[in-house]
Amino acid sequence: MKLNVLLLAALTALTITAANPAQQRKVQVKLNALNITAKITEPNGVRTYAVFRGVGINGPIEIPVTFVPDCPNPHFILIGPSTTHNHLHTVHWTDCNDVAHRWSVPVPSSGSLWEDGTRLPVRSSYGFGCGMNNPLSLDLDDEPALGSNRTLMVTDVPGTTTLIGMTMAFAQANPAYPLTALGLASPECFVHLDLNSAISLGIGTASGTTASFPLALPSSASLEGLIVHMQSTALSPGENPAGLITSNGLNLVLAQ
Repeated sequence: MKLNVLLLAALTALTITAANPAQQRKVQVKLNALNITAKITEPNGVRTYAVFRGVGINGPIEIPVTFVPDCPNPHFILIGPSTTHNHLHTVHWTDCNDVAHRWSVPVPSSGSLWEDGTRLPVRSSYGFGCGMNNPLSLDLDDEPALGSNRTLMVTDVPGTTTLIGMTMAFAQANPAYPLTALGLASPECFVHLDLNSAISLGIGTASGTTASFPLALPSSASLEGLIVHMQSTALSPGENPAGLITSNGLNLVLAQ
């Protein structure tokens, strides 16, 4: 319950004090010479294009890779599946910060107008965890839909673990930095969150090799498109000299 209360308070405070730039992201499609073109506009103005190519609406799909000069890595954009007219397609890509996005888009019927897509909730992991035998791993049990009850799952928890903490931030540490930079003798363990925007969501214990944290996501249109980042930390004596290990990072894109 503490985790849910703190999360709700943090998200509410964010909507009051700052605009949500992710809401400016837009995905649109249009039909042009029997090709469906998807246009992705990022909050920073970066635009990328992908094309659904086929013989008419029902043709086979090509999966293009679009390179974006502003990003250190290319955008990978998938449009599909191939369906009949008036069904929905999905545009799925990874942005410059390794955050996955997924939008539902209509099959366009006009070559002169852009038609808007609809954001879908999606989770994606980034970075990696650490541990003597297996890296500590963090995931969500389903996509982060607003108004839903989800569970954060920490797996591969060492048997020596006494406490597990969960932290949320509104930005990533990019690049991640090692715990050794903080004076902690935890080699190969990294901080994947921006500590300036980090908020502790509580501490728990494991049952066997798994720990679970209930996550009640508010049903609020103002949170549409908000991206939050999660990471767990475990106090695990014997795993390294500091007895502290970390999980991978987890991106959550909130949507209805």
